[in-house]
Amino acid sequence: RYYNHDNAPVGPSEFAPSLEMTMLSEVPRDFINEIKDSSERSAAEILRFIETHKGISTEARNRLMVDYHYRLAAPWLCILVILLGVPFGMHTGRRGMGVGILLALLTFFAYYVLMGVGLAYGKRGLFSPVLAGWLPVFVFFALSCFLLRRIR
Repeated sequence: RYYNHDNAPVGPSEFAPSLEMTMLSEVPRDFINEIKDSSERSAAEILRFIETHKGISTEARNRLMVDYHYRLAAPWLCILVILLGVPFGMHTGRRGMGVGILLALLTFFAYYVLMGVGLAYGKRGLFSPVLAGWLPVFVFFALSCFLLRRIR
């Protein structure tokens, strides 16, 4: 189709022949999912990839399941921050802001170390995918429960 200087169509539209491929069950979204790395996929896309690629190796499936469980566990960090913030705030209230900032930085560092260890061990097959993805959430939830019970 041709357009004039005002971007208005000029003349009739041209017919472009097409061929319907009834033998293929894929849709364009399936091909986009093929070229993405697992770090760029959502949890649903990872699960869809695993379901549509039943022939992948056990190691590759394990790595994808670790990423899947990590994607499910990551949003719980927000709740963990609140659960840890209450006892840290009550414990360091009189000591000053410096101690609170130091505790927050140490907690942040510890969370990411645990996350890295869990993901690395899970992708190597040393941890189950569930444990690998949820390890920092489990540890910090237990820590927050312990600290909350201690302040009573």
